[in-house]
Amino acid sequence: MLYAAMHLKTASFIFASILLKGVLGSGDWDVTFSTFSICALKGSSVVMPCNYSYPSGNTVKKTFWFIQWPSGPDPIDLTQDPNYSQRVNYLGDDQHNCTFSIRNLTEMDSTLYRFRFKTNTNKWASEYGVTLSVTGLQVTVNQNNVTEGQNVTLTCRTNCSLSDPPTFIWYKNGNPTPNTNPVSSVLYLLSVSSEDSGNYSCAVGSFETLLPLFLNVNYSPKNTSVSVSPSGDIVEGSSVTLTCSSKANPPVYRYTWFKKKVTEISQKGSGQSYTITNITSEDSGQYYCNSENTYGAKNSSQVDVNVRYAPKNVSVSINPSGEILEGSSVTLTCNSKANPPVDTYTWFKNGAEILQNYNITNITIVNSSTGEVYIIPIIISDNSGQYYCMVKNKYGTVNSASLSVNVLYAPRNTSISVSPFEEIMEGSSVTLTCSSKANPPVDTYTWFRKIGGEILKKGSGQNYTISNITSVEGGEYYCEAMTRLGVHNSTSVIIIVGTPTFVIPSFIIGIVIGSTIAFIFVIVYMGSKIFRSLKKTERDEQVTIQDSNCAVYANVLAVGMRGPSGQTSGEQEKTHVTSDQKEMKRSSCTPSNTEEDVQYAHVQFSPHRGKGTGPPVQTVENTIYSEICNVQGDNAKSDV
Repeated sequence: MLYAAMHLKTASFIFASILLKGVLGSGDWDVTFSTFSICALKGSSVVMPCNYSYPSGNTVKKTFWFIQWPSGPDPIDLTQDPNYSQRVNYLGDDQHNCTFSIRNLTEMDSTLYRFRFKTNTNKWASEYGVTLSVTGLQVTVNQNNVTEGQNVTLTCRTNCSLSDPPTFIWYKNGNPTPNTNPVSSVLYLLSVSSEDSGNYSCAVGSFETLLPLFLNVNYSPKNTSVSVSPSGDIVEGSSVTLTCSSKANPPVYRYTWFKKKVTEISQKGSGQSYTITNITSEDSGQYYCNSENTYGAKNSSQVDVNVRYAPKNVSVSINPSGEILEGSSVTLTCNSKANPPVDTYTWFKNGAEILQNYNITNITIVNSSTGEVYIIPIIISDNSGQYYCMVKNKYGTVNSASLSVNVLYAPRNTSISVSPFEEIMEGSSVTLTCSSKANPPVDTYTWFRKIGGEILKKGSGQNYTISNITSVEGGEYYCEAMTRLGVHNSTSVIIIVGTPTFVIPSFIIGIVIGSTIAFIFVIVYMGSKIFRSLKKTERDEQVTIQDSNCAVYANVLAVGMRGPSGQTSGEQEKTHVTSDQKEMKRSSCTPSNTEEDVQYAHVQFSPHRGKGTGPPVQTVENTIYSEICNVQGDNAKSDV
């Protein structure tokens, strides 16, 4: 960091300090500066030493430097000024030191800087301050027009006098240049030449002139040469530019181009550059240029233009040239014209290099005098695609246009798909779809059905639909795919048509079950009422034989009922007397005077469970034989 300050004589400094105190002082309120002015270099940093005082009992609340005091109680604090906030730094404290610094100085920073502080009782600002002058370094030359052989003087100047004796450093084109007297601001160049031309700048310490001085030394053309673009061998069909370069000051104002072929020299053009578009072998020869300015002229050395060219007219031919049928032999040939000849051929299929990315065994690679030959002895459909070749020599790589190889073949892989795929029921719709791989694509599909040994044609088209199918339409079907190259049949598919099963909806089943339960409940209820009405008459019923001349044996079926207490009561017995064990019938027979007809009645008692909750009654069968005698009168005798 450079601390620049203006030294004053001792008497003047004392007088200025007294004057400063007299102006700023008011009792113990005081601001003092070490110097009134500072001269600093542009881009450097500067420090402004400062001290301030105030009566005891005060506490400093705020300190800041300022350059402007517009209307208002306080001036603008430089730490809040956008032009200074990132470059200023308060180095003092809140006691007595008010030293202040600014870095990265610009010429706009040249102005008066003042200090202000506030205590808990008062405010104080200096009426005067430090005047900052920012200067740059400037290089001047003693003459405007410099030519080779002259003496030149360069001087490093500032707009104000720097405080300490500076040490000067000189630079040419950014590099330090020898200086016999570094304390002097003058650089002497004796008998200058073109090599002395360049940008000169001076520096003091680490601060250099921002705008160097360009020393322009005039001289005639020299080092004249020709460059060729593109460099190296020249490729036919490209644009070639010859450029003439020459060192001269002032610059060359006239360039002239010449071509020498054997002993003949011809002028070809003018200008610093000479361009040959779409160059051919006829343009081959030796070229040179002549450069000229006000101080003289000079010819360049000759350059040899030898026209070469990368592969061109690259194409792929195919044999045979007509339709390509699967199984035939195909030959692809890559043709090109190049100088030097093509040294590398590479074949591609569908954008991928064949030999590296494909495992193809049915090919042969042959080199011939006209180019690379690619042979497919037995071509298959997988060989179809876009083919091109890439040719290369030392001057370039060129791709041919793509050639389409379309291998034709008859239908194959013919198959049938059935929709729907699941079980086929009567009344549904069935669609059969025929698929086949062919090139050209299949143009005719035919559908057939096998019935026994008979084959019936059913339709045409890729899809065959059977609407509202019946079991009669089930059976074996196949399709035929046909193109102009051949025919192929699919394997057969068997259509099995099932009969729909009637399914009673669940809600109907629920209705039926509910209705049945209700019906049974009504029957039980009505039967119970009838049973109660009959059991009273059956309780004391006796078997009566109307015909006194006949003895009747009746089968009596007795059903024992257990009451609520688990006992069988007479009221719960139900007796059925039937001649055929279903009901009791009266039997009549023809009276006999000679003997008495006797019929036996079989009475069977079967216990029934009543409404009680007791255990079931053990079934006991009792057989009672009643003898009914034919007696006179109303009295009957019964032995049981």
